[in-house]
Amino acid sequence: MAIPFTYRELRNANLLTYNGWSVASKTNAHRLLLFYSVECGLKAVYLKRMNLDLFDSSTVSEKMFSHDINHLLDELKAGRGLRLTSHFELPLYKKNGKLISRKPLSSELNQAWRYGGKLIDPENDEVFEQQLCKISDWIKGELR
Repeated sequence: MAIPFTYRELRNANLLTYNGWSVASKTNAHRLLLFYSVECGLKAVYLKRMNLDLFDSSTVSEKMFSHDINHLLDELKAGRGLRLTSHFELPLYKKNGKLISRKPLSSELNQAWRYGGKLIDPENDEVFEQQLCKISDWIKGELR
């Protein structure tokens, strides 16, 4: 069961985590703050649109408890132009002497950054950052 949060708490989490992200030198920790800022912001937009003040299992659809940014955008009918790139690639790893590829979906991006994953193409970090910033700008407009 998820912990209930109010609209005000989610909106503040969106702003505070965004401020923690906006530093000159970015690491996975900073990117993760941006990711969670966007997630909190999207959930705050949902509450605002539904005229709700509490994000909990009794008031909110189970689908909204997802960490999948694209899914949350779809639920909000935000438009396909805001969606994150569908997948990315992490370096190969060895298991039982075999090299295994890792091509997670964008819905698993927070896991990659949380567990210290390095994207094969470092420019992909920047692409995801730009996409998340674009979503963040959209959220700011929705929460005015």
